Amino acid sequence: MNRNDKVTDESYLDYIRSLPCLVPLCRLGEYNNGKSDPHHLKAVGWREAKRNDYTAVPLCRQHHSEVEQTGMEKFCAKYSIDELWKDALFILVGYLKENPPAITL
Repeated sequence: MNRNDKVTDESYLDYIRSLPCLVPLCRLGEYNNGKSDPHHLKAVGWREAKRNDYTAVPLCRQHHSEVEQTGMEKFCAKYSIDELWKDALFILVGYLKENPPAITL
C-alpha cells in the first residue's frame, strides 16, 4: 500500500457521521440532527478522487464548509484546535476498539 492510495470504508464514514462536530462547544450540528460531515484531512481534487477515509474527522455542515473555504491553518487557529491529525488518530482507535479487524496471519 502506498500513502497516496485511495482508501475507502463506508462503515467508517458512517461512524464519523455519528460523532459530534470537533469544534469546541459547537452547537451548529444540532440543526443537522446532531450528524456530522466527514472532513477528509487527506484529499486531493474535486470529489476526493484520491482520499483516505481513515483521515476523516467529524465537522458539522457549517464548519465543514468553513474549513474548505478558509483553509486548515486559519480554521484551526480560529477555534483553538491543536492538531486535527491527532483527533483523526484517536477517532480511528475508538472505531477499531468497537470494530476490531479480522486479522489472519
